[in-house]
Amino acid sequence: MKKYFVLLIISCMIEICGCSLGVKTDESGRIGGRAYVDLGLSSGLLWATCNIGANQPSDNGGFSTWENANNNPIYGDDWRLPSIQDYNELIIECKWEWSFFSKGYVITGPNGNKMFLPAAGVSGSSVGELGYYWASEDAKALSFSSSYYKIDAFDKSLGRSIRPVHNAIVSDLILPEF
Repeated sequence: MKKYFVLLIISCMIEICGCSLGVKTDESGRIGGRAYVDLGLSSGLLWATCNIGANQPSDNGGFSTWENANNNPIYGDDWRLPSIQDYNELIIECKWEWSFFSKGYVITGPNGNKMFLPAAGVSGSSVGELGYYWASEDAKALSFSSSYYKIDAFDKSLGRSIRPVHNAIVSDLILPEF
């Protein structure tokens, strides 16, 4: 019995330590005061480190209907809602690890940088179990739990999370001379 108790304590310590390290999001810089992470995606897309309304990556932030999410000027500085293509790139090119302690996914990009998507629920319910993040296409969202992540259609009137994205800064690209 003592042996199982010790194993349980060790397992809990590994989960707690691993998750507290995993929730750390790698901040690559700021655009318009909003922190972003460059995951090294093939498109060069930059992801905000926090949900709209959140102060840190592990915070759930606020909820928005699909209509409000698409007609909201609060993003500013060319930040926008991710498209289905952006989410598919994230799903295909990155490693997703569920954090049982922090209740969400630690997403590691091809370059090793990480971001955290909390399971913020829908309009405040299912917090810590399910995550829903609006896409720019009509009533589509990234949805996830500890056992899956996918793109699906949802009721436009329910509040879901928003994690804005920004296209790579063109002025930073080196173009060939002709």
